[in-house]
Amino acid sequence: MPSDPVTNWAKQAVDGDIVVGELVRYAAERHLRDLRDGPARGLHWVPERAIRVIRFFPALFSVTAGAKAGAPFDLLPWQMFCTGSLFGWHSETENTGVRPGEAEIFGDWARSGEQNDFR
Repeated sequence: MPSDPVTNWAKQAVDGDIVVGELVRYAAERHLRDLRDGPARGLHWVPERAIRVIRFFPALFSVTAGAKAGAPFDLLPWQMFCTGSLFGWHSETENTGVRPGEAEIFGDWARSGEQNDFR
């Protein structure tokens, strides 16, 4: 696993190395901007906490059906970004994530070139 898969994915999204929608690119840009400017506002990126949650998924969950049944449930890079962002950002006043989050996934995952093959 890369040392900081969340930041690596954000850089790829902003640089255009992966195709993302406008709102997703804004989220990636904000992540990178907060790395630079966040400490002045009391925000701190703790990649170890993000990675801990990302590693939780394959350690506890497995694919339950199809050709990959029994294989660890590994998050895709964009899922790592979403999950890691929720758990890796912390404020000076709280020891927990900065804000609650919600993700709405629309359309076919295959459009982005990434997909979990659960069939």
